[in-house]
Amino acid sequence: MIAEKLAQAVEILKEKKIDLWLTFVRETDVVPDPAYDYFGNSMIVWQAAFLVSARGDKIAIMGHYDTENFKRMGVYDKIIGYHQDFAPFLLEELKRLDPKTIAINYSPDNNLSDGLTYGMFLLLEKALQATPYRNRLISADPVISALRGRKRTAEVAKIKAAIKITEKIWQELLGWLKTGVTEKEVDGFVADRSKAYGAAKSFAPIITHGDKSPVGHVGPTDARLEPGDIFHIDFGHRLDGYCSDIQRLAYFLRTGEKEPPPPVKKGFEAVKDTILKAKDALKPGAVGAEIDDMARTVIKSHGFPDYQHALGHQLGRAVHDGGTLLGPRWERYGQTPYGKVEAGNVFTLELEVQIPGAGWVSLEEDLLVTQNGAEFLSTPQLDWFYIK
Repeated sequence: MIAEKLAQAVEILKEKKIDLWLTFVRETDVVPDPAYDYFGNSMIVWQAAFLVSARGDKIAIMGHYDTENFKRMGVYDKIIGYHQDFAPFLLEELKRLDPKTIAINYSPDNNLSDGLTYGMFLLLEKALQATPYRNRLISADPVISALRGRKRTAEVAKIKAAIKITEKIWQELLGWLKTGVTEKEVDGFVADRSKAYGAAKSFAPIITHGDKSPVGHVGPTDARLEPGDIFHIDFGHRLDGYCSDIQRLAYFLRTGEKEPPPPVKKGFEAVKDTILKAKDALKPGAVGAEIDDMARTVIKSHGFPDYQHALGHQLGRAVHDGGTLLGPRWERYGQTPYGKVEAGNVFTLELEVQIPGAGWVSLEEDLLVTQNGAEFLSTPQLDWFYIK
C-alpha cells in the first residue's frame, strides 16, 4: 500500500504543479504525523525527512539506527542514514533537485495535513536559512488531501470490511437490546463483540436514548432504556488501518404501540429524505458547501431547523479523514467546505432532528463517490427497527 500511495503522490504533485513534497518528523511513536503511514510502518526516532518529487524521486533521510526497516521495504530510491545532523544531507538533496515549490506538512485548515510541530518547523527553518529554499515552502495540504481522499480499490475494500463488522454488531445488538438495560451496558456489549471480531473501535461509541441523554461527543451513562425512547448509537471500527462510521436507530415500543408516534415518524422521514437527496447530489465536481446548502433546505422543508454541524466528512484511515468537507461556510471549518468532491472519495452523510419527549433522530451512512455519482457502502437504514 505504501508503494502504491507514494506512486499516486507523484502523480498528484504533477497535477498540482508542486515540485517536491517534504515531510519532516521525529519520535513518531510519541508525536505521529497524520501522513506518516504513507511513508513507513516502523517508528522514527531522530529527525527524518521524506522527500517525494514530481519527477518520481522517493528519498528518506533519517538517523542511521532507523534505516534498516526502511531498506527492507524496497520503496525508496535512496535511503540516507546520518550520525550527527540531518541538515547537510537534506541540503544536498535539495540542491540536486532544486525544487521551486516545497510542500511541507502544515495546514491552517486540515488537521490531517498539519503534523509539523512548531519546534520541528524551527529546526527546518534553521537548516534552510541562507538558502533560496526557505522562501519556497508552501502547505502540503493540497497533496495530502488528494492522497488521502482518492481511495484506491484496496483501500475501499478495507473500509467495506470495517463497515461489515460494524453492521454485524448492530444486528447482534438489536437481538440483545431490551427495556431496562443501561447505556453503559450497551457500550459493554459493543466492546465485547468488537473484541470477538478482532476489530478496534474507530472512536468511543456515542450512545443516547430518549431525551435523557446529553447530545454531543459524550460517554454512556447509567440511564436505563424505557418504552417510548428513541435508541441511538454512533459507532465504527478500525480494521487493517481503515475506518467505518455509522449511526443507527431503534424505537422502544410502548404497550399497545405498533409503530412510533407521528412526530417520531416525521423526524425519521425528514432525516432519511435529506440523506437520500444528498446522496443524489454527491458527485465529482460538486462543491462541499453547496451540497450542505441543499441538505439544509431539505430538512427545513420538513419543518425542522438546521443541524449545527457539517453534513458529512471524508472517511478512510481516520474517521474524520480531512480534505473537502460537506459543510457550511463557517469560520471554524476554514476553506474545507469550498473543496470539490472527487471520484474515489469516501464520505459520511449524517444529520439529526430533535423530537421533544422522545429523543434525537440521527442517521449516518458511508458512501463511495464514483465517476457518475455515489453509492452506499453501508446498508442504509430506511425504516425503524422496533424493540418490544
